[in-house]
Amino acid sequence: MLRCLDAQGRPLSYAKLLRPGLTLDGELAEDGGWNLIDPRANDTILLDLAEFDDEGFAYVTHRQQLQGQAPWTVRVPTGSARLSFVDTQNQPLEGVTLCLGDQTFTDLPETFELRGLPAGKHTLAVGHPDRAAGSIVVDVADQPLEVTIPIPAR
Repeated sequence: MLRCLDAQGRPLSYAKLLRPGLTLDGELAEDGGWNLIDPRANDTILLDLAEFDDEGFAYVTHRQQLQGQAPWTVRVPTGSARLSFVDTQNQPLEGVTLCLGDQTFTDLPETFELRGLPAGKHTLAVGHPDRAAGSIVVDVADQPLEVTIPIPAR
């Protein structure tokens, strides 16, 4: 048995299962239960929640490899980072591109929140059409993180 939950513990409606030679995606039962083929240890579960929206936040894709024996519960992590993009004079910048792992978020507003981050260190690559590209490491914990990212001129 496998259940997939959001960061608040509510059942999700969609998940993807990855296994060498097999990729399955589908709707989940009302309780967040996986109702396709039986999952097994070492399968990877992919939870891809709604991406960037008009409210200025996005969930990162959560991947978790199943360990041990069933039953399993895969839950979206609760970590978040509220990012503010500024120039070297501390003036807000819009139109920033942000990369985290294999996810890219483009044309971001001056303040943007990443949700569903697992605890630990994450490298964020940032770019802007008129500015130098760079990266910053953020250390996510249980409390929401607030980070101002200066993006220098070229």
